[in-house]
Amino acid sequence: MAAASFGDRVTPAEVLNQQSRENRHVAISVTPGGDRVFVVWDGIVAGQRRIVGRESVQGEWLNEFVLDAEPAAANHSPDVAVDHMGNVHVVWLGRQSERDVVFYTARISEAWVPPIPLVAADDLRGSADAVTIAVAPDGRPWIAWQSGTANRVNIYCAELCADRGEFVVHRLTPEAINYNLMPSIQFEHDTPVVYWYAAENATFSLIAARFLREQKTWELFVPKNLDQLPANRLPGLFAKGQEALAGIWYDQVQETERIFLGLQDPLTRGAGTIIDHRPRALNHPVVGTFSSGNLIAVWCSMDDQTSRPQVFYTRGVQLPTDHPDVLQVSDGRTSGFYNAPAVAPFDGGVVVTYTSDAAQGGDGSVLFQKILFE
Repeated sequence: MAAASFGDRVTPAEVLNQQSRENRHVAISVTPGGDRVFVVWDGIVAGQRRIVGRESVQGEWLNEFVLDAEPAAANHSPDVAVDHMGNVHVVWLGRQSERDVVFYTARISEAWVPPIPLVAADDLRGSADAVTIAVAPDGRPWIAWQSGTANRVNIYCAELCADRGEFVVHRLTPEAINYNLMPSIQFEHDTPVVYWYAAENATFSLIAARFLREQKTWELFVPKNLDQLPANRLPGLFAKGQEALAGIWYDQVQETERIFLGLQDPLTRGAGTIIDHRPRALNHPVVGTFSSGNLIAVWCSMDDQTSRPQVFYTRGVQLPTDHPDVLQVSDGRTSGFYNAPAVAPFDGGVVVTYTSDAAQGGDGSVLFQKILFE
């Protein structure tokens, strides 16, 4: 187990895929205590692209298995959420009756629910994309996605009704005549809030909708203290505590791609601050989270020392600082070409997963590491 300059301990990389190959689109979730980890991805199994999952219990990895029930459905882009009881909720995209739809399955009390397709009644063409899932403090899953064609892309959210035991799908956008992209789900205490980016005249803005439980409707609003967030860069959003957000993205500065972090506060109002000052770094996919009072950023990058993309991270209670330490997570295996990291917090650290991108010259494997804070 390697020691980082923060004093953190980074576990060696573990390859998770056993039978699947050409793996993509990893997602990860973990119980608050860190004792159970669940990773999902899409990969080729017996010639078909399937949704594959693998679970770690008390540090021991169980065998990988397929979660979808339709091998020919072109399954892809899963997301996963694990609640505090260890129940697992998984969503992904696939084809059904010549439509792109969302599928949902869950393991409740160690029994898996057969996959359920989620289709909005008004989404006649069915072109679902960018699905995400989050579990509320009460254990109920909430699922959001975008769907549409041409210049009409709507945002939908599915609510699991406890009394009926089935999902109700809400359209959050008025009948769209523009693009609404990249939904994400956060919680204001117990209240689900869906954020997304809406295009108007080729310029994006951040929009949100809050669920009003008593009225069973959604209230649209513009988030406060984020008007300086560069929405055209489509920052990834994550919660910084109960009542604030952070946005993370990369952008080019003087021929170098930098990682930026913006915070929801009345002073900076989401304006970005560079958190990676390495010379001539080429930074690409970046994700962020909040754990044990720390802001954490994880991303893929090349620099003067890494000729193939590796995985880096930084963290801090007061990020962004002037020059935070940037540390390499991945171990520099020959395959390299790492891409698409995912990160999830637990008490005292984070878990990280990423792929060795076969499309870019990697071996298509799924890798996992744990970062333990000191």
